Amino acid sequence: MRVTPIALVALLALACATPVGVKRVDDQTAHRALTGNVLSEGEPSTFSKTQLLRLGLWDTYEDTPDDALEALRAGLGGPFESSLLFALAELSFDRAQRSGRRDLYLASAVYAYAFAFPESGEPPGRFDARTRIAMDLYNQALALGLAGDEPLSIRLESGDHALPFGVLQIELEEDGLQWGDHRLEVFTRTSAFELRGLRNRYRQPGIGAALAAGLDIRNQPPDTSRSLRIAPRMQVSVTMLLRIEQPRRSVASGEIAARLAIFTDFTEPSIELGGQQVPLEYDPSAALAFQLEGAPIWAFELRGYLSGAFQTGQDGLYALA
Repeated sequence: MRVTPIALVALLALACATPVGVKRVDDQTAHRALTGNVLSEGEPSTFSKTQLLRLGLWDTYEDTPDDALEALRAGLGGPFESSLLFALAELSFDRAQRSGRRDLYLASAVYAYAFAFPESGEPPGRFDARTRIAMDLYNQALALGLAGDEPLSIRLESGDHALPFGVLQIELEEDGLQWGDHRLEVFTRTSAFELRGLRNRYRQPGIGAALAAGLDIRNQPPDTSRSLRIAPRMQVSVTMLLRIEQPRRSVASGEIAARLAIFTDFTEPSIELGGQQVPLEYDPSAALAFQLEGAPIWAFELRGYLSGAFQTGQDGLYALA
């Protein structure tokens, strides 16, 4: 067989390539390779991939992901427990995204919480890149695991939820569902919103699923000059937090007791978890934009100003949105 000069050059190039080496890429590509995760890139991070490869589970995860998750879980309690919990959180979320299973979303939230807040030993450091990813996984997975029937809605109630490895027993703290004289109701996940019309989006990153909550105004006091009337479309920025006692021990046993609480952005900016003060996540700009989306005030404001329709004959404050 005759080898052409071009083919000979190609063969020599291949022969000179080493099995391990580097490839120069632009800075953005290099950064994505180091920091990408299932939330930002749609595929697991290098941290989780490392655990699959270390245990020879890469092909298993591709073919039978539930078997791979169970194999990772079998290693909990050992020297790599923290790394395995992170991988279980991210891979459970990845599996939930592909299957739509709510039990896997809740499992992801539980694993992420157990990773971040161990009941003994040192928690992951604040400069550990996995810490922020774990919080984002927890926030998103909790909201998706407790999703209601309507798009982006949240179902807040006490009850038991099946997990792939046990049962999550949730007790709802009813006291947090009050905002002034009104009860909070109709909770909406704001993480899926893209805002328009606002120059800035004010958001406090932390732990907890950021929500917008409506108000029950059926028992609103009668209109007087001293009353602030609450608009029917009023939305309050709140966060939803699931607190787990003895998280790593609970994960090992499969019997997980947790308390579900709601906080508003002006009551508690942070909360103590695992012996450390942790900021709560709020998204007030999203709640405001959601309140103003399609509000009648946009059509009414100019006509009302020109016609004098805003004159009520009484002094006082009126919420118009």
